[in-house]
Amino acid sequence: LAGNQTVSGGFNLTAFSLGNITSFTLAPLSGNYQYGTNHGAATWTAPATDCAIDVYVINDASAGAITFTGFTVSASTGDALTTTNTNKFIISIRRINSISTYLIKALQ
Repeated sequence: LAGNQTVSGGFNLTAFSLGNITSFTLAPLSGNYQYGTNHGAATWTAPATDCAIDVYVINDASAGAITFTGFTVSASTGDALTTTNTNKFIISIRRINSISTYLIKALQ
């Protein structure tokens, strides 16, 4: 589509399932909304293109530490990302002009 489009009304979407989250590179072509289960330690790598992605994460009994690589962040990235069983989070990823960052929101 050409630029300068006007959108009126809302839209429905289907979030993309990551399943049991393992180490991976965030992929904007999988959609702006993604979800999965923290089932063990994993490293998330910054996306390769500019984008905005929100990832809903729920911990299971085997949850491990999630680490991030390739991101630019301050001393605070939001709420603590725990490994407690059943804890839930939304991790907002943004990449703008080749700079990637993230923010964690706990849902407990």
